Amino acid sequence: MAILDSLIRDTAQRYGLGEKAGPFVSALLGLVTAERTGGLGGFLDLFRKAGLGDHVDSWIARGDNKPVTVPQLESALGTSALNGLASKVGISVTTASSALAFLVPKIVDFLTPDGAVPSSLPSWVGSYLSGSTAVASGVRQAAATVADEGSSVWKWLLPLLILGAVGIFGYRQCYKPVEVVAEHGAPEVHGGEVTVGTPELSNIPAFNSNLSMANLANKLKIGGTVTDEATKSKILDAIKAAFGVDGWSGDLTVDANAKPFGWLDKLPALLGAIKVPGVDLSFDGDALSVGGNLSDADKAKLMTDLKGVFGEGFSIGSFSDKAAMVAKEATAKAAEALAKLTGGSFSAADLVQALNLSIINFASGSAEIPADAQDLLAKAAEALKAAPAGTKIEIGGHTDSTGDAGKNLALSQARAEAVKAALTKLGVDAAALTAKGYGGTVPVGDNDTEAGRFKNRRIAYTIAQ
Repeated sequence: MAILDSLIRDTAQRYGLGEKAGPFVSALLGLVTAERTGGLGGFLDLFRKAGLGDHVDSWIARGDNKPVTVPQLESALGTSALNGLASKVGISVTTASSALAFLVPKIVDFLTPDGAVPSSLPSWVGSYLSGSTAVASGVRQAAATVADEGSSVWKWLLPLLILGAVGIFGYRQCYKPVEVVAEHGAPEVHGGEVTVGTPELSNIPAFNSNLSMANLANKLKIGGTVTDEATKSKILDAIKAAFGVDGWSGDLTVDANAKPFGWLDKLPALLGAIKVPGVDLSFDGDALSVGGNLSDADKAKLMTDLKGVFGEGFSIGSFSDKAAMVAKEATAKAAEALAKLTGGSFSAADLVQALNLSIINFASGSAEIPADAQDLLAKAAEALKAAPAGTKIEIGGHTDSTGDAGKNLALSQARAEAVKAALTKLGVDAAALTAKGYGGTVPVGDNDTEAGRFKNRRIAYTIAQ
């Protein structure tokens, strides 16, 4: 039996990853051991720099591992690394983050069996990074446990068998490196890029390329994911021509699974239209959201100008409308996931994963729970009451970095307490819930952009210890 098989199987069952659990664990192993970022030691230093040295020490030492929460994980690794792993394997960032919080202490534990960071990695690491042993041994373990596990094991056994058969006939390049752009504490090596050993899976659905542009005092800040190096070069060359070599910052991630943009011929005109401080644009494929620190009149004029650039058939809307739509869709997904958690046959990790699909779209400066979140909280309460005995959940309140830090901390605490109070009123045991405000100290998005600030204003659920 290969050393990580049991962990892969446990991850598949906990987070519903099926056949993607093996590639996901291998991708994480590639990130942990990447030589360009200092190997295992460099990876652990990221957590130490995020104030999690006591966690790291517990993972290395013999005995119990101190768990890491999703916000702590994001603080150490950065959102770009998490997004890169999630998109390459074809799972949601929420699922990836929860699974990584579970896996990281265990992977480090496996890599430090003698209670110290080794000078060289165990020999079994290479087999998982190459993919062959991970797939083959996973098939063997699945076959050996069918009698004990019943039919449910076939949910992940059959895809593994298929992958194994493909490997026999020469499928030798299922693992390729992907470049992930560092952000918010992610490894910053060789221009902000870190090579991560992740699988090239043919069944990963393509996603829209995305691009954000924020004009900060006539300096353009960019971010996003595009389909190839040629697209990246075309965008960066156009930005340099419009804003100057030193008039921009940021970077773009390249991912072959991203669908190509259909509007790149409009770049020069687009860049000419956004030479106004405060403009904030966000492209999702061929749809554009307009936001930023602009008056309503200036925003309306900009949208009219952009319609002139792209034509009437192009989708252009305000970011506030997009945020409301995103929140509504997230609430529907969370409600659907929570409805499946019945009869106590789910874990605390399943519960947290479902809760974190939701978005409570508080009004600016307010801790009053909006009416459209009440139904979701009712479903959350039912799931919490059916959770395994002893389950304790932290309700974390987070804001963006705009405004006074002290007021943001107080607001985040008030919002977390409001959610706790609502759930308690719906019958959830108050002792099973804690409320903590973090203010803007744990960002998951770029506070320089409206889309990033929207991501940062959130309620995040974690398993409390």
